[in-house]
Formats: sequence, C-alpha cells, structure tokens
Amino acid sequence: MLGITLNERLQIASSKMLTMLSQMIDVNTLFVAIHDEQTNEIIKVYNRTEALMQEGAMPFRESYCHHVCKSTADVLIIPDTTLDERTATMTITSKLGATSFIGVPIVLKHSWKVGTICGMDRTDHAFSEKEIEALHVAAVFVGYVIELERMAYVDDVTGVFTRKFLHESFQGLANQHSVVCMFVLDIDHFKMINDRQGHEFGDKVLRVIAKRIHDALYSTGILFRLGGDEFALMSSDPTNREEALTLAQQVLDLFSSPFAVDGMSLFVTASIGVSWYPECGVQLQELLRYADMAMYSAKHAGGNCIKCYDPQQEAAMRERLDLEERLRYALEHEELEIHYQPKILVKDGSIQSIEALTRWRDASGAWISPERFISIAEESALIVMLGRWVLLKACRQFVTWEEKGKAPALLSVNVSPKQFQLGNMVQTIREVIQETGMDPQCLAIEITEGLLMHNSMEIAEELRVIRSLGVKIAIDDFGKGFSSLSYLHLFQPTHLKIDKSFIDHMLHDPGQMSIVSAVIHLAHNLNMSVIAEGVENMEQFNRLKAEGCDYVQGYLFAKPLPAEEIERFASSYLKHGDKRFRVG
Repeated sequence: MLGITLNERLQIASSKMLTMLSQMIDVNTLFVAIHDEQTNEIIKVYNRTEALMQEGAMPFRESYCHHVCKSTADVLIIPDTTLDERTATMTITSKLGATSFIGVPIVLKHSWKVGTICGMDRTDHAFSEKEIEALHVAAVFVGYVIELERMAYVDDVTGVFTRKFLHESFQGLANQHSVVCMFVLDIDHFKMINDRQGHEFGDKVLRVIAKRIHDALYSTGILFRLGGDEFALMSSDPTNREEALTLAQQVLDLFSSPFAVDGMSLFVTASIGVSWYPECGVQLQELLRYADMAMYSAKHAGGNCIKCYDPQQEAAMRERLDLEERLRYALEHEELEIHYQPKILVKDGSIQSIEALTRWRDASGAWISPERFISIAEESALIVMLGRWVLLKACRQFVTWEEKGKAPALLSVNVSPKQFQLGNMVQTIREVIQETGMDPQCLAIEITEGLLMHNSMEIAEELRVIRSLGVKIAIDDFGKGFSSLSYLHLFQPTHLKIDKSFIDHMLHDPGQMSIVSAVIHLAHNLNMSVIAEGVENMEQFNRLKAEGCDYVQGYLFAKPLPAEEIERFASSYLKHGDKRFRVG
C-alpha cells in the first residue's frame, strides 16, 4: 500500500550491484530508479556512486521506467529511443538524444513493481542474453534488500509504516521543518470487534481503516501503526494549532462512513490526540506521550472526538493513570467490597429485593467514589473484569443467604453498557449462574437506558437470551437519558427505575412530579414494575405511594451496607419493622 523505505542500506546495495553490472555491461549509464505509482513520481535514482536525485521528484509517467513497469515482458529493450513511439516525444529523449535503452523491473511479492534497473548507451547497443540475465540478477538482489527493509519498517497487517520507522524518520523531518504535528489515533471499542468477530477479522478492519487514512492523506502526512489499534500520523503541513485541528478533523471525518469488511458494513469511531514540535516537546517520545495523553482525554470525553495536549491536564492524567493501576491491583487482589441496599415493597413495607453496589477503600483507608473509579474502569476496559467479579461475588453471597433462609426475593446487579460492548454478557451470566448455583429467577441486572441506543438490534438479542435464562432486566436511571419509548417495547424490561434527580425535586417542581407520575403509569401500562431510587424522607415516600410506585430505595430505609451489616439490618427490620411503612 505504501512506498518503500529509502535509506542508506538501499543506496549501498544499489551501488554495489551497479558496480558489478558495469563490469558485465558496457554502456554509458547504469542506474536504479525507485518509484511510487500512487504519487506518480520517481522518488529516488541511484548510480554507482551517489543518489542522482537528492531532492524533489520527477513524474513517473514521463520516465522510461514507466514503460518498463507497464510492459508485460520481463525486460524492455529500445534500440533507439528517438524512433520508438513510446519514447520519441518524451522530454527526456530530446535532452539525451538517440540512445539504446534496456530496463528490467524490480518486483516484490504480489507482483508489485517498485522500480527498475536500467542501462543507456549513446551508441547502437545489441544487448546480449548474458547482459539481460545480469540485470535480472541485480533486480532480484535489490528487490530482496527492499523486502528486508519492508519487514523492519512496514507493518505486515496494515501495510503502513512501523513504530521503528517513525523513530528513524522523525528527526529528519524535524530538522527540515519548523513545526511537526503528531496525531495519535485509537479505534474506539476495538476490543469488542476482536472478541466478537475474532482477531483475523479485526486485522482486516485495521487494514481497511489504515488504507482509507493513507489513501486520503498520503500527500499530507506519514501513517504509522504503533501497536494494536493505535496509529500515529506525522505531518509537517500544519503550521499552527488551528491547522492541526483541521487536519485532525479530516482524519476523524474518514470514520463517518462505514468500512466494508467481508461483505459487512461496519461503523467504527476513533479518538484522536494532538501534540506538536517544538512547542510541546523536541523529542519524539515527548510528542507521542503528550499526544497519547490527549487521545485518552478524547476517550474520556466519550470518544469520536479530538483533543489537543494541554500541559495543565498532565497532572490530572497522571493521577488518572495512577488510579487505574491501583484499581487493577485492587481487582487482582480482591480489595474491593460489595455493599447492599434494600428495596422496599411499597404496599406492605417488606424487603423484597436487594441491590449490590461496588465500593473501594484504598490502602490508606480512604473511600474512593464509585463515580470516579467506575469511569476509569470503563475507559481502560477493566469494567469487564470488575463487572464479572461483582456479579460472581454478589451471587455467591445471595446463595449463602438462601442457605440460611435469609435471602430476599431478588438480587439486582448493575451492568455497565461497556460490559455489553467489550465483553460477552450472556456467557458471563451463564458462567456465574453455573459456578455459584444462583437461581436465575432470583437475579436481575440493571442497565442504563443509554445502552439501548447502541446497536439496538444486537443488544435486543442479547437481552432476549438473558431473559430466556430467567434473569430479569431493569432499566436504571430511566428518564435521565434520551431513549425512545419504542425501545421499551423492543427490550421488554421487567422493571423501570426512576432516577434520583427526579425524586429530589418532585415535591417542589410540578414538572418533575409530572414526569415521575407519567413514568409510573407508563410502566404499569406496559406490565412493568417501578422502582424509585434516592428516597430520603417520608414526604417523598407518601407521594410515591399515592402515585402507585411499586418499590422504593434510599437512605430513608438504609444506606448501602456490607453483607454482615445488611444481614443484621434485615433481621432487625423483619423482627421489629417500621410502622411508617407498614399497612394496617
């Protein structure tokens, strides 16, 4: 897909072969020409002692090499270039005058012709079989050198340049230009593609993405694969921040249309981080690190966007990366905790369900907010590991309570949309049920309505399979997002959970109260139960009870508690009760 890498090794190899050929072919000129058909340019010409073309390029189709590569024969001989219709009118012919010409192509695998080895003589020269054979041997040798260079400098999966070539080419570009921009690009949720379709399919996706970027921007910048689904684009075209952002937007726009892979139309997005030399740094590692930080900032913002490196964000990014490592360690060593919060059946005040919630107290004893570490887990894909651990731990605890005769009717566990996107939730739930002996009829998973907006038909099928296991589906934080009512019919959840933000203000805001009332009646008309979360006072409870809400949850009853404490709370609650919530 890309032009070959040109370096001193190729020049040395060309020089040695031309020196050998000069002893076997008696002509005025011998040279190696390397070309790039995509840019229609001869990009380098070597003779025995030097690179004849040090800068610039000449049109490939205005060269004799074009006719060598276009020919179906393995050698092109033109006895007199001034008389041959292919070369007589060419500018180079008028400059050189009558010459005898011979050329053989340099051919790589897949029949890719990347250049020629040519000889020219001002006298009438009848090229012998021995001379032709010598040219072929030389072409094979130079082609072998080029292939070796490609193995080191061109990524085998995507055909774009490697990180190694980025390191070798950066300084030369920086020396020639006052500004060099570095763009680091990462495919959003690419792990999900590999997990669901396999790595071979994933490699094909990377290949078509790289090809689209390269084909659109090969004259603007050089594309490199850094590893996995991460790429870098290096360009000296932008001269300031605004121009850099414009180029980054051109890259992002390339993801607005689907990619065709194995007959499938695949929509993917990307996150892009931008840094530039010399303002952000003068060393390549600095630019890559800063562009990488900016890229992760783009991912944190939801992906499918561009962020420029901001020195003020570095401390926050370092703190975030540190927290990610600590979270990984805490997961691997099971240092997280699960707390449980009861859900109260409004009609009789009984504890009918219990929700498992993850809590993290670090080594210093300080509690880390779930909002903080859950978002980090989602960005780093640790959410799959975390989600499975929570589900497994909570189900084990529920089974223990059942064996003691102390279990409520239902256990609910929160599931992040990223667990569906990055993992196989159906398989995870099946494995946990089998491993723990959990009755699936006693399990509910709570999903946010944002999940419903992502690949709705695919998610609908996964939820259908989960429901077929007997597991219940609850829509958490309902009304907070932007889901269509049609999704409720498509996904058929058993419960809707009204977000706390509506409960907080419903007594003083008629609009919020109208929404709460409408959700309750909507759910009942669709044969769903309604849970109100964040209930903190009796006024809220009584109003929800009057509206027909089925379940309530909040600090009015109990905050989330560790397993031992929630067990004691439930025992006390069942024994003594609370007359405020009892009927009769």
